[in-house]
Amino acid sequence: MNLQKCENGHFYDADKYQTCPHCQQMNDDQKTIGMTVPNDQPAPSVTPTMPQQPFAYAGGNTPNDDQKTVGIFSHAISGNKGTQPVVGWLVGIQGECMGQSFQLREGKNFIGRAEDMDVVIRGDLAVARHRHACVIFEPRAGIFYAQPGESHELFYLNDNVVLNSEILKSHDVITLGETSLMFIPLCGPDFSWDKYRNKEAK
Repeated sequence: MNLQKCENGHFYDADKYQTCPHCQQMNDDQKTIGMTVPNDQPAPSVTPTMPQQPFAYAGGNTPNDDQKTVGIFSHAISGNKGTQPVVGWLVGIQGECMGQSFQLREGKNFIGRAEDMDVVIRGDLAVARHRHACVIFEPRAGIFYAQPGESHELFYLNDNVVLNSEILKSHDVITLGETSLMFIPLCGPDFSWDKYRNKEAK
């Protein structure tokens, strides 16, 4: 036996190994799978680990439970009218939207086929895409109005053409194209959200 000592302090048989097998084993552990050590022995299996990098999301943030909750909640209450409470409804009684209800908010509620309208009428090509008509709730007086939008199309209130602002009453029917919508108020002389806003402010 030709016993030798390597520079790292390991003893090995120089007649059997050309270099220190202990140092070679240490080097192989740091190399990729498939390398061999002296004496044709397979290198120990090393399972590569993937770096634990976060997934990339828009805005560069990593999602967590809090962000998911805020995102879902914000989406549920967001829209053209923000978080304003419902003041009434339009309910489809004729046409493709029959049986559907559309929430109305304070201020102007534009009706049309486009997805960015406050009241979206799908499937009726006789309805203008943008601002065919408008339903307004004026909160100080508690009065609803129907008036023409910004399109050239006509619409009707109880079968009468609307050319100017007309006061809306409960169960009035607005007709646009092949679609008829019944007006159902929530706010008015008997109910106002201001009463509940004042309670929260105290």
